[in-house]
Amino acid sequence: MASLVRGYLLSGQIRKALSLSENHVKVRKESHYLIHAAKGQYYLAYELYLLGELREGEERIKDSIMIFNNGKHYFWEVLCLKMLDHLMIIRGAQEEALQVRIKEKLAMINSFHNTDNMIDEIAHIKNTTELLSSIAAEVNHVERYLLNLNTQAEIYLFERKYNEAQNIIYEVISNDDYRLIQADACLILAKIKKGQGNIKEAISAATNAYKKAWCNGSIYVYKQALEQAKNILNEYDSPYPDIT
Repeated sequence: MASLVRGYLLSGQIRKALSLSENHVKVRKESHYLIHAAKGQYYLAYELYLLGELREGEERIKDSIMIFNNGKHYFWEVLCLKMLDHLMIIRGAQEEALQVRIKEKLAMINSFHNTDNMIDEIAHIKNTTELLSSIAAEVNHVERYLLNLNTQAEIYLFERKYNEAQNIIYEVISNDDYRLIQADACLILAKIKKGQGNIKEAISAATNAYKKAWCNGSIYVYKQALEQAKNILNEYDSPYPDIT
């Protein structure tokens, strides 16, 4: 199951991965295999993050952190704390993110000292480092591709090659499985339209960016993109969209 989920993730099939992950976690929890469920929630939280489901993603990863801490699985606790840190930064909770980083360092220390002797400890550090590197290398290829498109579009925008930038950015906007990346793409499109002197479409793109960045609302928003969208709408005295 885990390898299939990771396969879907790496190929960018987020909703398929999400469905499998949810089922995996449910079955494991019902069977009282909490550690396996918590590992599944690590991937589930990542999938939810990509889809812009920040509230549930954060709830899931916090639950995994508690399970791993109670079970003294400190390596996995470190991984989950890293993800929680990222989710906090996305929604602009810098002080909370700082507290998470402190917990991450403590968990890493506990991980290194949760062994019986120095030889085991050295081997554990080596294995932990290698496993961290291997998981970090499992970057979603589609996510990377879309991020690169956004970057290329921004370069064209800087060079005032508006048509080239526009052609690229529409491909990103059309992908609904990557909501936060979509929000950034809509902001780039708004800037393109501003550069072309098309204010109406610039406002429309900024409005779409606002909606994408809203995610679950309240504190669970993609704050940086939301603030940029607000700035563009304010510039043209355009109202914020009513999201209920």
